[in-house]
Amino acid sequence: RSSDLYAEDLSAADGWRVLNLACNGATITHGLLGPQTQHGQRLPPQLDVAEQAKHASVVIVSVGADDLDWAAEVRYCGSVPRCDDRATTAYFQQQLASFSKNYLDLLSRLANLPNHPQVIVNRYYNPFGAQPGCLGQAGLTPVNLQTLDSRLNTLNDMLAKGATQIGFSSPQPDFAGHQLCTPQPYVQGLDDAAPFHPTAAGQLA
Repeated sequence: RSSDLYAEDLSAADGWRVLNLACNGATITHGLLGPQTQHGQRLPPQLDVAEQAKHASVVIVSVGADDLDWAAEVRYCGSVPRCDDRATTAYFQQQLASFSKNYLDLLSRLANLPNHPQVIVNRYYNPFGAQPGCLGQAGLTPVNLQTLDSRLNTLNDMLAKGATQIGFSSPQPDFAGHQLCTPQPYVQGLDDAAPFHPTAAGQLA
């Protein structure tokens, strides 16, 4: 998933009004705190726009996957026997350190939003599940899935810790029984338009 902001305004006469600032490929530095170029257009920073929603009561934030180039991480783990080698691990740690600094900058800006809305920082769902046998065709072996799970947990721990320290909530989506390779997955499969992204049901969950 991209790094995205959603602002929900309860002041509207007709009830909920949602300002969806999501943009594919956004990161904290190129999307949330800084401008993003998409299809030749220069988009303003999402947070700058969110600051104009002075009556927003809830702001929902999803960050981390694009910042860490998670899609490339999954692709690499599907192409080698083991993806917990020294070089890949060092690269992940480097990306994580850079994300940590940018994440703290983002949390600081969110804490100073007008009207101090409730801020919810989403953690990431586990798309793989306990028995992801169908992923063998993509080269994702049990040992490499274990590596991906570990790195995903590391990211989620960082998201939760940062949010908690500043007084924000950080829920963990529960896709138990609905991961990939289950009869009713909340996650798009390998042949779908956006593999490993949530389905419509997953978005609601």
